Amino acid sequence: MSTLATLISTGRPLLFELVDRYELALAERAIPALSLVLSFAVAAILFVRWRQTRQRPWLLGVATLAAVVGGLVWAWQLRWVCDDAFISFRYAHHLVEGNGLVFNPGERVEGYTNFLWTILIAGGLFLGIDASLMSVVLSMASLAGLLSLSAWLAHRLSGGRPAVFLPFAAIALAGNYVISSYGTSGLETMFAALLVLVAVERAEARSPLLSGLAGILATMSHPDHAVFYAAMAGAMLMRRELRPSIVRYALPFVFLYVPYFLWRYSYYGDVFPNTYYAKSGGLAYFHQGGRYLLINFLSAGLFAVVPLMLYGLFRYRSTLLARFVFIALPLYLVYVAKIGGDFMLGRLMCPILAPVFILAELGAREAAVRGRLVGTSLGLAVFGLAAVPTTVIREYEKYAHVADERTFYRVASLWPTKVQSMYANWADELNRHFVDAGVTPRVGIGCCGIVGYETKLPIVDTWALNHYEIAHREITRRGRPGHEKRGTPADLLEGDVHFADSRAFPKFYDSWIRMKVGRTTYYLAKYDREIMKTVAKDPKVRFRDFEAHMDRFNFARRRPEARRWCDAWLMEQFYFKHNNDPARLRSLRAKLVMALPKLAGAEDFLLLAPSRDSDWEPVSRLGFGDEQAATWTTSGEAFAGHPVSSNQTGQSVVHGASGVFANSFHPKIGDHAKGVLQSEPFEIVGDVMTLRVGGGMEPKGAYVQLRIGDDVLYSATGCETELMGRRVWNTASVRGQTAVIEVQDASEKPWGHITVDDIVQWRRGG
Repeated sequence: MSTLATLISTGRPLLFELVDRYELALAERAIPALSLVLSFAVAAILFVRWRQTRQRPWLLGVATLAAVVGGLVWAWQLRWVCDDAFISFRYAHHLVEGNGLVFNPGERVEGYTNFLWTILIAGGLFLGIDASLMSVVLSMASLAGLLSLSAWLAHRLSGGRPAVFLPFAAIALAGNYVISSYGTSGLETMFAALLVLVAVERAEARSPLLSGLAGILATMSHPDHAVFYAAMAGAMLMRRELRPSIVRYALPFVFLYVPYFLWRYSYYGDVFPNTYYAKSGGLAYFHQGGRYLLINFLSAGLFAVVPLMLYGLFRYRSTLLARFVFIALPLYLVYVAKIGGDFMLGRLMCPILAPVFILAELGAREAAVRGRLVGTSLGLAVFGLAAVPTTVIREYEKYAHVADERTFYRVASLWPTKVQSMYANWADELNRHFVDAGVTPRVGIGCCGIVGYETKLPIVDTWALNHYEIAHREITRRGRPGHEKRGTPADLLEGDVHFADSRAFPKFYDSWIRMKVGRTTYYLAKYDREIMKTVAKDPKVRFRDFEAHMDRFNFARRRPEARRWCDAWLMEQFYFKHNNDPARLRSLRAKLVMALPKLAGAEDFLLLAPSRDSDWEPVSRLGFGDEQAATWTTSGEAFAGHPVSSNQTGQSVVHGASGVFANSFHPKIGDHAKGVLQSEPFEIVGDVMTLRVGGGMEPKGAYVQLRIGDDVLYSATGCETELMGRRVWNTASVRGQTAVIEVQDASEKPWGHITVDDIVQWRRGG
């Protein structure tokens, strides 16, 4: 099915539902809606009746001032600062502190898309102005500028006709829910929208240099706005007399944007910001993008503006504004649809609303001048609906992957900043129980803006905006834009995280790794003795004393041998890799040997690998790469891509492999694949054999085993995780005999696969 057909087939039922939602929202605001519609209709009659009346410019000023004041009051009532804004605040903070434009000191990742805005916030921080307060003041000032400039541009392009000076575009924008919402938000949205309109106004004023400067500044505030910069260049090229001025229009690009781009490329090493890769901006996502446009077609009031806008576009087709909209609007809407839109209601619509509303006002003015009473009255009556603050998405709702984010991050106080969000509560708890106690753990978290900025703790962003590796990973399934790539347990371990809001280890170990901080649940990724001893004194921080737990632990109580090995693996990965505790290590090794007597003599490999200065040395390695001597035979669908160097499509990131490894997870049918991988016969020359195993914990379904003839000496499985862990086999008693390694996958269950790597034989030196 074609992209267009897909959009039509999925959009039709959605549109019907959205219309129902809009009608309900409009009914809740019946009185203001009726008032605005009637006011606009009456104004149309006055337009036509007194269209030749002498001009009174002061009326425009008074009406515009009223629209600006009303818009600011409404925006203030809707005030909010979203979590993403705090990401930029954190970059700005680190810049002011001398750490560079980074999220974590020492890690150059471009996790923001609003360079100019971030620099302005940094300037405020340098002057001692709170970042949230600075962002709200700048956004409110930008809203005032947008409304004022909309009124002035419509008046100037219409020649002041007719003489009843009501700035319809400014009034509609002031009441419009989408515009008013981004009158705060902490984001660059309103600031960048103002710069786009300034670029249009300066082009109309025949000031190409300033128009180009505004367009480039808009692009440096948000990269998507390059569409508008290019569209204005196209509009100017359409006018023969303006073509020579394109050189001046391009000067800011050459002398401002190009140096900026070269700097950011040398600083971060990527052509696009990291968020582009995190959101898979290079892929097409028209299905979701079409839904986003439909939602905003109603929420932003565009349906009410289109008739007059089209008329204004036709009547004022010779103006740069009309030509700009003619080029920019379809290009930008296709771009928005292509990337899947956004998860924030209306955010991507803000830069196009003012030019479209101005053209609609111009259409109404032109109709009034021509004496078309019915058309003007109906057009303006419908236009009035755009000024009614309605939305088709309810509070705290995520509808078709889109949310009215304002409802999640209301501002209770700007000085000091207090955002009504659970993430603000998380930040308060982490500050109170960790930072104030002198403890600075590294935290893994998805919505990392508020927590990251307020705590200043080192953060691993598991939603990928500020994480290079996750962002550049191949996307496996489309979902909510900007939330489709999630950090894995491997990312938490490789990021040296202490705890996170997601699990690093299998769910059945929750009782071992769960930690409550106040009312919030986290999952420990490593047990740092010093940190845990410090916070253990705080009654609001609750976790299992893992040292005491290990002292009481008895491996013999675990019936399946596979579970005993998983317990040993977790203790190694979770505790012994991060703490020097030889006495406890010896005790637990002895307990494990008591539970598994055949391990006697291999104690040095249990729960922690031998140190480099030990007398154990590798004497044989059975690997999977071309450089290995052994050859492997395969049968069945599993191991079809053998060997592999990374996880397969649809599989979480594999951690712990060294180079290529065996993997029975199939890139197309996943856990449903079955098959066998077998080594050629080899001689056992060591006293101990170690290997790394991951995948499911199915001793009879997915396993690796050591065989001599028909006898199975040892068998191992994973632990329902892609984190590969060491297994230890004592081979001293069979040294000199010929054996084979067989990796079997006979399972179709979830986690019905296995990964194997790094099979090494060891012998004591000397």
